[in-house]
Amino acid sequence: MEIRNQSLMPGVAVGKRLSDGRIDWSPPNSGRYLVQHVDTFMNRYSSLASVYRDYDEALLISRDNARFMRNDVGIRECLDSRQRSVALLDWRIEPESGGTQPSQHEFCALLERICRRISHFTEYRRTCQQAIWYGKYGIQHRWGAQVINDRSVYLPTPRHQDDWGWRPISGDKLVFRQQRPDRDMPPGSYEGQLGIRVGGNYQIGDVIHGRWKVEPTDFGLGYFLSPAERRLMLVHKHQIEDAAYEDGLRAGAIYGVGIRSVIYWEWVQKQETMAFLMEFLERMAGGIQVWKYPQGNQQAHDETKAAAENYNSGQEHILLVPVPTGDVGQYGIEVIDPGFNGVDTLHSLLTEYFGRRIKRYILGQVLSSESDATGLGSGVADLHQNTLLQILKSDATGLEETLTGDLLESLIRINVQKGVWMDPGFRPRFVIETEDAEVDKKLQAWTSLMDRGVKFRLSDLYELVGASMPSPNESVNETSGKR
Repeated sequence: MEIRNQSLMPGVAVGKRLSDGRIDWSPPNSGRYLVQHVDTFMNRYSSLASVYRDYDEALLISRDNARFMRNDVGIRECLDSRQRSVALLDWRIEPESGGTQPSQHEFCALLERICRRISHFTEYRRTCQQAIWYGKYGIQHRWGAQVINDRSVYLPTPRHQDDWGWRPISGDKLVFRQQRPDRDMPPGSYEGQLGIRVGGNYQIGDVIHGRWKVEPTDFGLGYFLSPAERRLMLVHKHQIEDAAYEDGLRAGAIYGVGIRSVIYWEWVQKQETMAFLMEFLERMAGGIQVWKYPQGNQQAHDETKAAAENYNSGQEHILLVPVPTGDVGQYGIEVIDPGFNGVDTLHSLLTEYFGRRIKRYILGQVLSSESDATGLGSGVADLHQNTLLQILKSDATGLEETLTGDLLESLIRINVQKGVWMDPGFRPRFVIETEDAEVDKKLQAWTSLMDRGVKFRLSDLYELVGASMPSPNESVNETSGKR
């Protein structure tokens, strides 16, 4: 199939005609931001390559903790749940403007078939959402030709059985270039240029693919992509935000902030509480052993201490107590139970406070992963479910935009450059189904059955359409008739 559009792109024929007949195509402010981002901070932190430095709270404090956090089972459970829920949603490709031309829908159907040909595309979409944790995440593609609709089409293509044609790039390996005076910018570089950290196999100045040199970054070396190379990969970002005026060190947050950075100190406090609890149990689980010996008798002290150490494994809490001469019971062992009321308090602090706060931030609620009292008819469970659905819909919407811009646009541009097809003249859009597309069909079926006299519970019908049954004291709309 060949898509042709001989008309000019929208806006191409619009411009101010100058007196000499030329057309002024200059955008407002020459297409520049009003103020460079790096100039909006009181102080500026840069490196030799002038990249945005690591701004993630966990990376700033401890790279080891940044890795350990993700292996926390409670955190990983919540992250996997969010990623799976969105990755398993149905999807389609449609014209951005909802076009009615058959050729547009034919081209979208072709793109959809191409995307479904990408190896393990469900895992591909789940992997994109690693940005939820890191703030940003990349996927590099290995492009190749495959025959689709009797035509060779370029798309991410495996080279062998264990290759999927794409590979993830951790968000911690991605860097972005800061703006510097033009005289200090390497040739061909630009503000926000994407770089990938590389290892010790390279040295400063080494050339990769004959185009770009390896440069120093704030942490290791980096290889910065040209605009053409940037088109060959996908980068998904979670939440972008600007740092405080006085905190230029975190200026890179403009390129994506993840959950890890937000919950870091909460997680650290949880670990400190856990360590305190384990130390308490380690020392006090067997009680406090009081070993008595005659006061002023150094030999008795040494022998009692040796006996206590030989008797215990080294984990029990031992207390040597001198007994005044003449008192009864100058030798003996007494075990004192310290009580474990504090253990319950620490356990509650771990699970009910820190654990739930972290889980509630990631999922927006806790009832999707654990049971809890909600109260009969309180609607708390529905509220929790709605909160989770809002989060998942937000994730899906962000993923739609990334797949539209970094995958579909790349598929179109690369195949246009290769002469596979002409410029389609419109922008296809990746759409993830976040609403129940079967509601209308179900309502029609229920209506048909009710016409035949079949009875249903009203609560089931309200639940189907996402509404709540009114209470006897609530006002309701008037119906035009009765069935």
